[in-house]
Amino acid sequence: MSPWRRGGWLVLLLLAGIAVGWAGSSWTGDAAWYLAIPAAIAAGWWRLADPTRCERRDDR
Repeated sequence: MSPWRRGGWLVLLLLAGIAVGWAGSSWTGDAAWYLAIPAAIAAGWWRLADPTRCERRDDR
């Protein structure tokens, strides 16, 4: 995956976390909803950066 595509996914995950944080905070008044930002990035990146799909380099 190209760096530009990975950057796009990072921005998309960031915006998704902000949207959830804003909606939850607006609805409940609790700022803890903004913890959805790092949670969305971590969950999405975990799926995106699946180590089982990485190429192995054997430099020996």
